[in-house]
Amino acid sequence: MYVDRGPEPVRFARLVTLRVSDEGALETKRLRRRVMGLLAEQPRALLCDLSAVTTLPDGLVDVFHAVARHLTEWPGTPVGLVCPDGRLQRESLEDAGSGRLVLGSTVDVVEGLLAGLAPADHASMTLEPGLTAPRSARAFVARACLRWQAMSVTGHACLVTSELVTNAVLHADTAVHLTVSHYPGRLRIAVQDGDEMRPATAWTSASEPMVTGSGRGLLLVSSVCRAWGVYPSDQEGKVVWAVLDDCSAVTGTAASSS
Repeated sequence: MYVDRGPEPVRFARLVTLRVSDEGALETKRLRRRVMGLLAEQPRALLCDLSAVTTLPDGLVDVFHAVARHLTEWPGTPVGLVCPDGRLQRESLEDAGSGRLVLGSTVDVVEGLLAGLAPADHASMTLEPGLTAPRSARAFVARACLRWQAMSVTGHACLVTSELVTNAVLHADTAVHLTVSHYPGRLRIAVQDGDEMRPATAWTSASEPMVTGSGRGLLLVSSVCRAWGVYPSDQEGKVVWAVLDDCSAVTGTAASSS
């Protein structure tokens, strides 16, 4: 497997390409980890090029079904699948992640489809470990929500941010990279630290609890999130993420029509 992050150095503006060989496709568990690690970086889009895969191994379809389920929860980073294999295209399209998983037989076709999809808005900051980090993170997220007019989710977003940043500061003791992203109807908070130690129970959805040193606070987080989880970063450490429903646009429409 080979990752091409493209010439654009600006975070969130990149089209990241993962080229998969026959050998890489056979290691489906490692492939899934790599794909999820790249999605944790929240690029503008992720392109998975399977043009060199000549034999469809067992489990490869399951990898992209897992990706499609992730896109249903967080549609902000679309995924393009380059695959001449008709079976993989057909079976992947059965669960296509609300139109954010696009498929085609050539790179040019898939890049064109990805370019036509609306990107998410992002804001990010780096925090040094310390007692003031959670407060600075909350203020940053509140300002981002105000800029995106996502007022309905601001309170819960600040609560989630505070808990995730506090955990990173206490347990990782490294610099913390905070990203808050907005896509219509969704707000995503992602906290990356330099510690590869995963929580005792890794979450893939809000129905699978993650227990860490402050599990009580994380249970509170789970009660307000649509979904959350932890992925290994493709570069270093891990990313703990949470997705919340943003009803601001619906609320605003209802208010203006009354």
